[in-house]
Amino acid sequence: MPMPGRGAAFFDADGTLMQTHIGMYFMHLATHGMSPWRRGLWIAAAAPRALGYLFLDQINRGQFNRVFYQNYRRITPAAARAQAEEICAEVMVPRLFPAALERVAEHRGRGEPVVIVTGSLDFLMAPLARRLGAAAVLSAVLAEEDGRYTGDLQGAPVSGPEKARLARAWARERVIDLEASTAYGDSTADLELLRLVGNPVAVNPSPKLRRVAEAAGWPIERWQVESLRAPSTARRPGRVSP
Repeated sequence: MPMPGRGAAFFDADGTLMQTHIGMYFMHLATHGMSPWRRGLWIAAAAPRALGYLFLDQINRGQFNRVFYQNYRRITPAAARAQAEEICAEVMVPRLFPAALERVAEHRGRGEPVVIVTGSLDFLMAPLARRLGAAAVLSAVLAEEDGRYTGDLQGAPVSGPEKARLARAWARERVIDLEASTAYGDSTADLELLRLVGNPVAVNPSPKLRRVAEAAGWPIERWQVESLRAPSTARRPGRVSP
């Protein structure tokens, strides 16, 4: 049985901890070392596919992940992992929400382990987890064959019910009380994770998640990247009770 009151904090990554999307990471990886001219051509050529991905993402996040990660087919894992720190420093860190960093620090200060639960890839999230002092990353993993990625995921996409399943299993192994835990998410792909804990928080919610959060009486918070805040309207997000 879980120890009463010993909670954890579960954070979605893209859209919740930071203003990012999985396409940003692949673009940085695919265009690494290109001249600005060649990089511009690559982005222009990828634009039509990006619209298709956006449409699929709105319909089914899990299926979108399966389709998008085919782009990693035949990429060498060692080369991809070698760029993970750079992607973290150049893509993720500048887009981290200051309020997210504050909330992570608050949970860690209370002795609550911080867990990142995301559909993004494990090797990309590892440097971010180290920077945040996260206890664990529950994320997508690509299959490998003959020293290259196959483009297929190992197991189910980390979205929807899979997020809740992974978080529940992690909590059970570490004797975490989910009723005393907090979860943060921005879309309906995080809905099962939010429903799993006693303290769900909708961060920058999609219209669908906002409707669910309002009906359930969940806290709704707006987190922004510092450079995008309007000075006259910037407000410190409200605290969430542990």
